[in-house]
Amino acid sequence: AGLLGKTTSTAVFFAITCYGWLLFRAESFEQISAFTRILLFDFGNLAFGADLPRFAALLGIPLLAAIEVTEHFSCDRRFYLRQPALLQGALYALMIFVLTLGTSNEPAQFIYFAF
Repeated sequence: AGLLGKTTSTAVFFAITCYGWLLFRAESFEQISAFTRILLFDFGNLAFGADLPRFAALLGIPLLAAIEVTEHFSCDRRFYLRQPALLQGALYALMIFVLTLGTSNEPAQFIYFAF
């Protein structure tokens, strides 16, 4: 069970979990059948209609990537704990700000709303 086996089993588990969520979201067996058919056989329409990434994602992803790359190349897992408190506080404040930008006031349906 090397890296390829672990990666494959993780991907399969993820796919099964996502399909399970689809079952909870569907309103009928016909809709489940249609969703399954589209997932397995409909590769002609790959336009999934998603909006452009939110501003928070455009800020947050590069921020997180910079933090991870900096920690990786420092070869010190406690790199940020060794920084001055002011820098630590600024990083935390920036992350909270980006997370706050990503929040929404729109109501979201609970996954089990049909039960």
